Amino acid sequence: YRIQSLASALEMQLTKTIREEFGGTYSIGVFPHLSLDPHADYRIIVQYSCDPERVDELTGRVKEIVTSWQAAPPEDRYAADIAATQNRSLSENLERNDWWLGQMSFAIVTGTDPEVLMNRRELYASLTPELLSESARTYLLDTQYAEVVLYPDSLADADFDNSEEESSE
Repeated sequence: YRIQSLASALEMQLTKTIREEFGGTYSIGVFPHLSLDPHADYRIIVQYSCDPERVDELTGRVKEIVTSWQAAPPEDRYAADIAATQNRSLSENLERNDWWLGQMSFAIVTGTDPEVLMNRRELYASLTPELLSESARTYLLDTQYAEVVLYPDSLADADFDNSEEESSE
């Protein structure tokens, strides 16, 4: 729950900053991936496309936002908006058989008491800016960080061609 809430709230902040304030991308996403088998594991991916000349600027800004969330709680509205969205989704999901099947399957596989799953509204009410900050410190670790940048073929070829020319001189 904490990783998914962190990813949703962080995506809101990054969309506001990277897209709306910096005009750096059309869309930015924060994607949590959780697995239990063969062992409990997670990863959080921040993904966006941008002008190759702005990669360093925008990546630096993303890192600044993550660091600021680790140092201090984000604005109250991020926790409030995510909790409200989670409550709306729960209201809709309670009407869907496939959601119930997924919840029961999760309870069986993880050994979670199904009663715990029914207390979602209490869980959602517990989401605070402080919890988001604590989650950022716990799950967005500098020691387990990888940065991957894909450049367009034309730019990659241009850089490669330049390096060949320099080495032959």
